Amino acid sequence: MYIVTNRNIQNSHPAIRRFGKDFNGEAYDELRLAQVKRQGQGWKIEILDESSASKGRSDARWPSEDTFLELQKTMRTKKRNCVFYVHGFMVSFKDLLARAAFIERKYKVEVVAFTWPSDGRALRYRNDKRDAIRSVHALDRCLEKLSRYMTKYHDLACGQSFTLLLHSMGNYLFKHLLKSSVYQGETLLFDNIVMAAADVNHHDHLEWIERVKFRRRLYVTINENDYALGLSRAKFGSLQRTRLGHSTRGLASRKAEYIDFTRAKNIGTSHAYFAEPKPLANPNVRRVFHSILNGGLIEDVATGVQYNMQTNAHAVS
Repeated sequence: MYIVTNRNIQNSHPAIRRFGKDFNGEAYDELRLAQVKRQGQGWKIEILDESSASKGRSDARWPSEDTFLELQKTMRTKKRNCVFYVHGFMVSFKDLLARAAFIERKYKVEVVAFTWPSDGRALRYRNDKRDAIRSVHALDRCLEKLSRYMTKYHDLACGQSFTLLLHSMGNYLFKHLLKSSVYQGETLLFDNIVMAAADVNHHDHLEWIERVKFRRRLYVTINENDYALGLSRAKFGSLQRTRLGHSTRGLASRKAEYIDFTRAKNIGTSHAYFAEPKPLANPNVRRVFHSILNGGLIEDVATGVQYNMQTNAHAVS
């Protein structure tokens, strides 16, 4: 897998803590790219230095450019799709590695993960929200570069799909990217965009979600019993409104397709039902995520999903 981050580098630390909980010391939008591989029970991390890429060579490519071509080749030869994953609140670098590896293994995809300086501590919710906003330009720079490479090498396209998966507070970061002046529709590079358990206000989502650009589908997943989103709303009382991933009322976007997991077997109060063993023991849940994370459609899922006209959502059983 590959990691793109605006976290600080901790070279003297073990691999699972190679990137810390603070911003890169140079700037909030300063990015580092790393290739991550399993090494026994641990990890091997190679940080690629973009700054020295073109020294002494007029024809030199950026390491990120070579990485993109390597990723395309892997996707083409292994016939695997790619998930670009943005995590949420309270996720340490160690947690990010575990979650990205799970997604890669479970859905048989390549993973590129964007990780921002989430503190990994429950009492730092407001701090994480501020840090998510400060990471908008970093995410935008990353998507711009990816979009540029896809355009430059369109004749070498692997023929596989790219899906953007945003989880929890990762959607808050995404919302502020869409509302900012730097957003120029770079997300059009993705076939599907999946907003999972979105920790953003429900009441105004129609004001910004219509700006999202994509090739096939935009999905919003919902669990009305989601414990984390319930706590998120309760944390600040009346200041914190109903979360988008926590309610099936007022689902009126013309662009998004809503998927309601509330009554699906084994979902319970899960917040990361795309990456937890118990919810995924339900074959209906597993089939839905396998389809949409591999660039497919909710309509491709033959059983266990029924469209509810009253809520305007696809209900998973």
